Amino acid sequence: GEVFFNVPGAGGTQDEPVTASFEPTVWRLGEPNQIVEVAPDDFGFGSVEGAELLQANVTIDPLIQEETFLTGLEFLPEDRRNLHSVVFRLADTDQWLATWTPWYGFRELPRDSGVRMVPGQKIKAEYLLSEDNSGGAVEGSLGLHFASTPPARLVQETSFENRGRGNKSLRAENTFNSDTTILALWPEYPAGTRSLEVTAHHPDGRVEILLLALDIKEQWPTSYILESPTTLPAGSRLTVTANAGNAQTAALSCILRLTLS
Repeated sequence: GEVFFNVPGAGGTQDEPVTASFEPTVWRLGEPNQIVEVAPDDFGFGSVEGAELLQANVTIDPLIQEETFLTGLEFLPEDRRNLHSVVFRLADTDQWLATWTPWYGFRELPRDSGVRMVPGQKIKAEYLLSEDNSGGAVEGSLGLHFASTPPARLVQETSFENRGRGNKSLRAENTFNSDTTILALWPEYPAGTRSLEVTAHHPDGRVEILLLALDIKEQWPTSYILESPTTLPAGSRLTVTANAGNAQTAALSCILRLTLS
């Protein structure tokens, strides 16, 4: 299978700077169906333990009036200088929608797929910023794209959580009872994680690596969007293994969220 790396240039120099490869003022997915302005006075800041980073959370109301289906999401921040990432989720279910990074600012779902949204449903945004960030650097525009008709495939989420104490390795696995198509992976791992591997074991014995993240940099959270969605037949087993640099004394957990259709 395809092997995904977690940072640009992961196979090269370790200290390569992270740079954007797109024009930050242009809607890459085209003009959105709806644009929501994110205001700075909506934010509450908090520090990230063990890192020179700040967290800021905000709830965004896209004013959904009737059932609709989200097909794309794009974020254009006004000031990206100290912004590391923005994670977007459905506020009530915590379903992951997309992650903005300086090198990947949008997410478009496959054709005929969509995330169901109901009247009054809100979106939660979780910001990760440099500690020297000024309070006014978190404004931006959130562009939302919706299907004109209900899509053939409803996009949902499942998650794997592996826990451990005093270990260097955390492992979890699950067997799918029906055919399942994987669209994207969003890992949430503890501080000190050095690698993450996601492997699919097919019923016929074939092994497919979906993700191998090495030299993980906590300050640059990264999502993994499959260029070609992977369909696993019923009976396939998925294993998730996270490895730390040193054995940890505290209880740890690693969560991997899979976007499915």
